[in-house]
Parts: sequence; structure tokens; C-alpha cells
Amino acid sequence: DWNPSTTWSGASVSYDTALQVSTVYACVRLISDTISTFPAAPFYRKNGERLPFNPKPAWIEQPDIGITRADHVQQIVFSMLLTHGAVVRIYRNGDGEIVALIPLDPMRVEPQYNNQGQMEFLWDHQKVIPARDIMYIPMMRRPGSAKGISPLDEVKQTLGLASALDEFASRFFSGGSNVGGVIETPALLSKEQAQQAKEAFEASHKGRKKS
Repeated sequence: DWNPSTTWSGASVSYDTALQVSTVYACVRLISDTISTFPAAPFYRKNGERLPFNPKPAWIEQPDIGITRADHVQQIVFSMLLTHGAVVRIYRNGDGEIVALIPLDPMRVEPQYNNQGQMEFLWDHQKVIPARDIMYIPMMRRPGSAKGISPLDEVKQTLGLASALDEFASRFFSGGSNVGGVIETPALLSKEQAQQAKEAFEASHKGRKKS
């Protein structure tokens, strides 16, 4: 899974810290909110013609109890934008019909190929879930790779710089002073007096409005 990693700027980047970058948050919110409002309907092809599938399966409008279709789609898009891909657990009844689709935390799921070359998914590094019970939607995948490419992993250096700049600015305005120059006094000061002069100067320049 995509673990937090330290970038050249020294900032640690994960999909949680990436959301603290205002641009990332705004983009993810805009894209996921917009796509979640799109209508959905099932179709099938017969002799090359696309025909509506009726009756519409219940899971299309109600993927799971207690979650709307908009929330369901939003979670899927969120996972695609910030991790290696969306992972949806498929539940079926005794007749093999789909009864629920539940988005899983992609950071707890590892796509892999087994010894037979078949796709499977490792949950929490222990439980193996067969591909039949998982709908996996990566944003992109390298040829021959089971796991998708995390968009954030590809731009982590840029995000690390943005995060470091935000932290620097926050710390500077909350308690820093960075004024060039030298403070001079005609009197010879003791070590204690020099410290008092320094503290008095900093008290006049620290803080968001004084920096």
C-alpha cells in the first residue's frame, strides 16, 4: 500500500496530508461531487445494438443499506484520485445475484497475481479475497502490474513542497521574526541585559500581524 513517505522538502506525504493542501482538497471535492451526481442506467448489447436493461437492478440506485448512490460514487472517485484505485466488495445472495456493493479502504487492500496468474486481493496482509468478489478500478496501471498507480505518489515531491511551504508560512506568522540587520546600543550590556533586549525586540515583532 501507499505509505507516507518523506519528500525532498522534508515533508511527509500521505493521502491524508495531501488533502490538507487546499488545491488538492478543492480538486478532489469538485471532481467527486460532480461525478456523483451523474445519472446511471444499465444497458446490454444485442446484435451490436445497445438496449436498456430492465428491470433496473436495485443495487444501482441503492448499492448498500444506509448509503446513497451519490455517496457510493463519491467514495469510488475519491479512492481513484488519491490512492492506487477504488476497491469495491461485491456481496451476492444464494442465487449469485448482487445484493450490495461496499467501497473498501484501498490502503488496506493489496492487488496481486497468485501462482496461477489470477488476480486476487490481500486484505490487511492476511485475508485473500478472490477477484470475483472485488470490483477494482485503478486510475492507471503499468503494463503487467496488478496494482494501479497512485496519482499522489507520482507528484509527491510537488505536494511535499506545497505542504512544507504551508507549514513554514504558518510557523513564521505564528511565532517567528526574520528581520535583517543589527541592533546597536551605545551602552555595554551584560549577558542578561542583552537577553532582555532580544526578548523585548522579539515581543514587538512576533505574531501574524507583526511579522
